[in-house]
Amino acid sequence: MDIIISIFVMSVPLIAFIFFIVCVSIAKKIHDGEDTFYITFWGALLFTIIITGLVFIH
Repeated sequence: MDIIISIFVMSVPLIAFIFFIVCVSIAKKIHDGEDTFYITFWGALLFTIIITGLVFIH
């Protein structure tokens, strides 16, 4: 179980980078007036994964 948590925690920076890209994409879609439902869902999911990883670090 410790190995799974270690891999999960070590992947948080990569997930945070992907989250940043999703946030930029959401901003572009809002600026262009496009629908953002699906990409907002993925952004919320990535945010949850990041927070969960930070909780496991401590």
